[in-house]
Amino acid sequence: MTDLLIFPFGGNAREAVAVIDAINKNGKQWNLLGFIDDNRDLWDQEFNGVKVLGGKEVLASYPQAKVLAVPGNPDTFPERDKAIMSLGIGESRYTTLIHPSARIGTGVTIGSNTLIMAGAVFTSDVRIGDHCVVLPNSVISHESTIEDYCIIGSNVSVSGRACIGKKSYIGSGSRIMQDITIGGGTMIGLGSVIIRSVDPGSVVAGNPGRSLRSSSSKVEISAIIPAFEESDGILRVISTIKAYLDRIGYQDNYEIIVVDDHSGDNTFGTISSFKDDNVKCIRLSKRSGSHTAIRAGLSFSSGKAAFYVSADGQEDLSCLEEMLEKWKSGAEVVWALRKNRDDEPWHVKLPALIFYKILFLFVKNSDSIDLSKADFFLIGEKAIKAINTCSEKHTSLWGLISWVGFKQDTVEYSRQKRVSGKTKWNCRSRLALAANWITAFSKTPLTFSLATGTVFLVTGLFLGCWSMILKYTMGNDLNPWALFTSIILVVSGVQSIFLGIAGEHLWRDLEEKRERPLFLVEKRHNIGI
Repeated sequence: MTDLLIFPFGGNAREAVAVIDAINKNGKQWNLLGFIDDNRDLWDQEFNGVKVLGGKEVLASYPQAKVLAVPGNPDTFPERDKAIMSLGIGESRYTTLIHPSARIGTGVTIGSNTLIMAGAVFTSDVRIGDHCVVLPNSVISHESTIEDYCIIGSNVSVSGRACIGKKSYIGSGSRIMQDITIGGGTMIGLGSVIIRSVDPGSVVAGNPGRSLRSSSSKVEISAIIPAFEESDGILRVISTIKAYLDRIGYQDNYEIIVVDDHSGDNTFGTISSFKDDNVKCIRLSKRSGSHTAIRAGLSFSSGKAAFYVSADGQEDLSCLEEMLEKWKSGAEVVWALRKNRDDEPWHVKLPALIFYKILFLFVKNSDSIDLSKADFFLIGEKAIKAINTCSEKHTSLWGLISWVGFKQDTVEYSRQKRVSGKTKWNCRSRLALAANWITAFSKTPLTFSLATGTVFLVTGLFLGCWSMILKYTMGNDLNPWALFTSIILVVSGVQSIFLGIAGEHLWRDLEEKRERPLFLVEKRHNIGI
């Protein structure tokens, strides 16, 4: 009879006890000494008649005992394995337990420190790695491979020639079809049916299984669409983007993320009804503006590059292929600049011209790119990460992208007519953007206030001196109260104005110090946490 220690108490330890009991019914083979666990609160307690003896140090007291380490989470296997090895316990100390009711076919190999529970079936030429757990009534078919540190749930069916990568968890009742490869570190949800191979690090659920998250693999390109009350035309915009990306060779290697800026219509519901796993949507908990919506989309994107387009369908996507080529050639940011504004009436064109002239009078653009013509952009992974590290709220995304640097390039395009609806971009929006852009990227207003204050001070001194000169040289009878009143009013007015400007900066600084989140998500569709 061989002494055995189970480490830790949690995970599948009690299930292992059931397997030992079943084995010993056919003849006493194992003498279960007890559980080992680092949780001191469990020491000296008994569970199912088995005592928790202490922590890992107990192993040294039983040098001849075999060890079975059976955590319940694949991620903890390597850490437990490393902890045991650090005590000088070699691989030979591990054992494998197989329930007597399990059926093992010809050519099957099972690694060390593996637990096979009741009713498991391995047909032929199946390979089970080290440190695995196969729960009751699971079937692993011919020539399939279960790599190290995997947990296979109960009633799982794995068809022939499938491969399940290291540290994966296959939920109970799942079915893995023939010739499927499950990448390492993947979690398959309960009852899922996997009909195509899964990238490493994914979370997959459903019938058929669809990816909820892929942490170690990326799509090539992400499309970000901020939308506010665009339910009438958003599906046409999505279909146009899908068709274009498919045509230029990005079939199923992209994602489209629509950010619903807390619309009052059914924008989120409309997008959720679109049956395509590549189309995702989040709904913000309140209206936050298009720039914040784009940043929300970027924070959820998994593409190696991302481009933004508006929900009105006015961007001509024919220039996107050229933008992608410039990105592949080394540009981290590619701006799409409008060729002209000839299609706009004068009452739209003139305010826009004045707006950008005043804006760029205060904010200098070191890259000499005319951002007044920039309607949409494409940015690479480095720029996305840089933008996502910036937590400020009162800012301009365009100014932020320009500020992060990297190699930036441009293409030209002609703007199209809106697909539906009307623009939400009005004078108030422009003024708010200008205020945020100027205060976030320019100290010119503060410098201007100092210069203006100096001018008024010098002017006031000059007027005072001149009044005195006129009085004592020319004999003019001036009213000093009128003079002083006007000076006080002017100076007080100037002070009030520039105190207001300084207050704007202080307010924005206060907002940043509060460290409130930039946005909050109310709902999700096809997108992970």
